[in-house]
Amino acid sequence: MKNFISLEGNLGCPPELIELGEKSFQVLRIAQNYDVRGEARTDWFEISVFEEHLKKFCKNLNTGDRVAVSGHIKPIKKKFGEDTITLLKLSANSINKLAKIEKKIEDGIPSFSSNEEVRI
Repeated sequence: MKNFISLEGNLGCPPELIELGEKSFQVLRIAQNYDVRGEARTDWFEISVFEEHLKKFCKNLNTGDRVAVSGHIKPIKKKFGEDTITLLKLSANSINKLAKIEKKIEDGIPSFSSNEEVRI
């Protein structure tokens, strides 16, 4: 598939419903945390959700939920003052609420266990 991408991260805030006349869509803001040379960093991604069954699923998501989102990216041009920049817009085709992972250390050995999993 051309221009298809998958992201995994934590919801930074509850899904936001945007209504434009008769049409509506949900916006998800996902944070990906990572480390660069000992420095914690976070990248933020904004995802548009247009499919009706996915919009309904978004109502079950909360801040902090771990999700995996797949969809198509499309370049869009935005004007900022005198400059025009190109941004990538992601429209979701699928959303999975992932299991919460708990890290346990027993006898000095890390182990992982999950306590929930919901997929559509």
